[in-house]
Amino acid sequence: MDKKLKTITISVITVVALLIVLALIIKPETNSENGFIEDSNSEEGQAAAAPLTSVSSKPTYKVFFENTGSMNGYVRENSRLKDVLHDLLANIENPNLTDNELNLNFVNNVIIPRDSDISNFRNELNPSIFRELCQQFPGCNLGDTYFPDIFETTLNDISKNDVGIWISDCIPSTGDDVSTREELNQQSIELRRIFSKKLMEYKFNTLVLHLNSNYNGQYWDKNEDITYIENIDRPYYIWIFGKEDYIKELKSVIEQTRLLQQDLLNYHYFFFYDSEKLDYRISPHPRTGNFTLEPQSPQNTIKNAQAETLGQLSGEFQFPVYVDFSEFPMSESYYTNPANYDISPHYSIEIETTDSEEHTHIIKLTTENLQSETLELRLKNQLSEWIYDYHLYADTDILSDEQIDKTFGLKYLFKGTHDAYLAQQEYREHFFNLTININK
Repeated sequence: MDKKLKTITISVITVVALLIVLALIIKPETNSENGFIEDSNSEEGQAAAAPLTSVSSKPTYKVFFENTGSMNGYVRENSRLKDVLHDLLANIENPNLTDNELNLNFVNNVIIPRDSDISNFRNELNPSIFRELCQQFPGCNLGDTYFPDIFETTLNDISKNDVGIWISDCIPSTGDDVSTREELNQQSIELRRIFSKKLMEYKFNTLVLHLNSNYNGQYWDKNEDITYIENIDRPYYIWIFGKEDYIKELKSVIEQTRLLQQDLLNYHYFFFYDSEKLDYRISPHPRTGNFTLEPQSPQNTIKNAQAETLGQLSGEFQFPVYVDFSEFPMSESYYTNPANYDISPHYSIEIETTDSEEHTHIIKLTTENLQSETLELRLKNQLSEWIYDYHLYADTDILSDEQIDKTFGLKYLFKGTHDAYLAQQEYREHFFNLTININK
């Protein structure tokens, strides 16, 4: 400060002027460009900075196209897979949908980064470019497909602020050193270890889409024998890794991706859930026989249960449970498959959708051995039935109707992933367990 201001003879006018100057210096500055107050500790600063937090929380979408030799048949000219992927990436890049950052890569034993232009990426989906790029990256291997290494390489490149999108035919190489099933089982155990390790870093969900596309080219079976497939549909898969909110956002984009929807066959979702969110109620209609539901009793209690006494249904007792599965994002076929439920063996189960505004499904429980008991109804947390239906132990007759639409070794990839999730404390063997008290 100027020494002249410290003199005892300073005038009152000068003091006033000095105080005004000091007040201007101490006052927080305002950024005239964006209107945000830079003092983020003040209430005004925190309120102004809030929009920045939401923007920075948008994920980076990291795409990994598995480019080993078995994928060559999917990326020839007029490939539906290329069209589907192009359409999906364009929607992710679309400001009207998500407007997220894209990070594009090829992957085998190593990651081969590409530029962020989705048109260029589509054009690079070509066997000759795969070979050319592989020569530039030490460790690149387009021959063998050992999925534990490929998954580990992929997952290690994904953080909690990312969404990983991994595209592959999911056909493993097994080699001749051990039996096929032993090798597949070993790879499954390795996948369990790799996913478990990643899940310890942070909790993420995994959504797997099952699609098909026309295939043109050589196919190597488990014995490394070659069959030429000419423009016949073959399955492939898109695995998506990310936090629940991120995947929910991407699912809404997938639903708007027309080309993907046309080729989508099934999906399976590994997700962390809260069973307490399940909304259900026992209803007196429709029913066979009689019972009462008293308002003062718990909602899971049936009283005065009586089997039907007349007609063809004599001796039968049936009651419905209305359930809201809207918070459980599995496929419709999962909920309507009785094999996915645990129930007392003297009860049969039938599941239907309902037009109820409060519930999505009605579960009808029927018995011809009515007794007073505590009945447990549980929805299993297990792999979807379609995974077993599309799995092959041997693919040596790939052009046959029994094999052409299936994937060698498929269930072992899912099993390793499923086992890793089951090892997590928040992930249980049942999505819910309803206890129903039945009193005659």
